[in-house]
Amino acid sequence: MNREIFFADERVVPLDHEDSNFALNDEHLFSKVPIPRQNIHVIDTTKLDDPEAVADDYEKQLVAAFVGSSSIAFPRFDLILLGIGYAHSSFLPPLILSLTNERV
Repeated sequence: MNREIFFADERVVPLDHEDSNFALNDEHLFSKVPIPRQNIHVIDTTKLDDPEAVADDYEKQLVAAFVGSSSIAFPRFDLILLGIGYAHSSFLPPLILSLTNERV
């Protein structure tokens, strides 16, 4: 089975930086499972001074991975693993409630 790994929330930092989601995943997941390195799609670290260029390049990687599949118009992923914890989407509702005193 062909597995392609993409990041939904990578930070625009070098891949070995302590804030890099890739670095954390590489240490705790990718180094322990048989996924070819070329199937792990990372940001272009030569463009770190231009976040928009980094995002544009990553979008091109996504499109290229789905070209020829039946899901090119609306890519379908087998698994989406999003982060949890402070500042991640699953953590925001309680944070929003505490900041606004409103129900979400």
